[in-house]
Amino acid sequence: MTDVNSVDLKKIITSVITRTFETMLNMQVTLSEPQEELSWPRIVSLVGVAGASIVGNLCISLDLKGARMIAAEMLGSEEDSVEINEIEDVAGELSNIAGGSIKSRLCDAGMTCQLSIPSVTYGSDFKHEIVGYDRSEKLWFKSSEFIFFVEIFIKAKK
Repeated sequence: MTDVNSVDLKKIITSVITRTFETMLNMQVTLSEPQEELSWPRIVSLVGVAGASIVGNLCISLDLKGARMIAAEMLGSEEDSVEINEIEDVAGELSNIAGGSIKSRLCDAGMTCQLSIPSVTYGSDFKHEIVGYDRSEKLWFKSSEFIFFVEIFIKAKK
């Protein structure tokens, strides 16, 4: 089994997120310099991974503008016609697809795990905090019209 500290999480996340956006949404996204913060309201979609040797979480955080653009593209709708429940569903599906690809990469590295169902939070003033992990990465991405960030947290089970 591979140690969680030997896995290149930045490379995995970058590859998975850029491919997911390209294939699922026909959108080009690239790594970006860290930003101060996203605007409110915000959507955070989270999936968990867990197995005999690791536990972890993947969070994708988008401002409402970016989330609405993604939902409209995925649903083939006009942005102004997309409802918040559709935006939440698409955000959950986005983290589910990206999380599934990351889970597959972790399994390939010897860290067999399963993926949880997505959990989505939407609002204008909240904070999420995940503590107690051995490894974490926070990567910012940008498209031509919005920015977002992806966080991953992994811990080896003892």
